[in-house]
Amino acid sequence: MYWRGWSCSGPTGPTAPTVPTAPTGPTAPTDPTDRTGRGRPRSPGPPRSPGPPGSGWSPAR
Repeated sequence: MYWRGWSCSGPTGPTAPTVPTAPTGPTAPTDPTDRTGRGRPRSPGPPRSPGPPGSGWSPAR
């Protein structure tokens, strides 16, 4: 009985934190970085909304 409890606690500790720690660290920051670059080009979107009606954009129309 004592052996069973010890065996379960041993392999379970170092096994769980090792998998989600390595692939999650360098993998997560890589996805949001690519999305951030694409979001920047959309920044010029706001100027077309407040742009004057004579600019030709005429967002109100």
